[in-house]
Amino acid sequence: MRTIFLTLLLLILTSPAFSESILTAVCEEPGGVRFDFVNGKINTSPDGFSGVNPSFIVIKDKPKKLIVIWGAAKIGDIQPPANAKEVDIVSITKNQITALEVAPTGDAVIMYSVYPQKGIVYMTQHRYLTIGGTDSSGTPNNASYYCKCTVSMK
Repeated sequence: MRTIFLTLLLLILTSPAFSESILTAVCEEPGGVRFDFVNGKINTSPDGFSGVNPSFIVIKDKPKKLIVIWGAAKIGDIQPPANAKEVDIVSITKNQITALEVAPTGDAVIMYSVYPQKGIVYMTQHRYLTIGGTDSSGTPNNASYYCKCTVSMK
């Protein structure tokens, strides 16, 4: 399945839409830490995405957008297809590109920071998880991930 995903990613990256890429980062599986606020305490646990290789692209025609190709985590033998989304870039320096995504529901915010010269991406997600369908029973949640990447720039 990993071969199929990488083949699809290669086809996407070589399509005419991405032929004018300024930056392409193809990354390893993200790993990190999750924080949950439960019963007045913060619980931490290791977190990550097995079988997922996210990619981050900036193209010439949309220099204020970070294209994020994020395949869903592998569940058993099922590997859902990757999807691509455009995220607003909020800061660009010679060392870092940072983009911010707000979920359509407004209950989650994800920040992506790409460090092209170092070959690493950091991702942080802040959200409010509702349990049982009510806001009062929910829990604030944060997860911070990193992944090493192969980066090419033009």
